[in-house]
Amino acid sequence: MYGFGIKKVIFVSSTGVYPDTKTVVNEATTLEAKTPSQRTLIEAETILIHNKNFKTTVLRPAGLVGGNRIAARWFAGKQNASGGNIPVNMVHLEDCIGVSHEVIRQGIFGEILNLCADEHPTKAEFYTAQTQKYNLEIPTFLMEKPTDFKIVSNEKSKRLLTYKYKKPKPTEF
Repeated sequence: MYGFGIKKVIFVSSTGVYPDTKTVVNEATTLEAKTPSQRTLIEAETILIHNKNFKTTVLRPAGLVGGNRIAARWFAGKQNASGGNIPVNMVHLEDCIGVSHEVIRQGIFGEILNLCADEHPTKAEFYTAQTQKYNLEIPTFLMEKPTDFKIVSNEKSKRLLTYKYKKPKPTEF
């Protein structure tokens, strides 16, 4: 990238970089690399953000749904799947494209932005709605007390870009 005159970079990372805090996480949350994939993404983000030859904006999408990514396939027909009460962090493809477009259009570089729907239904609510939408076998879930989870905030992307998520409710994706 050095010899090609690149001045601006958008790096697509993941909300998977955040630890399971049992609370709301945002772009200021301290990251902990507990898995190889977390370590790789955090290192890549750090290298790009600190590179003085160009400005990088890091986009951290939540679980992606839309286009060919049909979440219903992941749990269709499963019985007694764990974590039914865990809140999910999802984002629709339309909003990934919308936020990316606004970053470029407004020239917002040197930032980290979470891409996530406004609402965080439980895993059971989300995957039940998805399987019903696609006429697939509805899964069943264990509804134990949530243990490892996080709720990803999208407030910074909405505020900084004056962006209104087109698909704020994952149960309606």
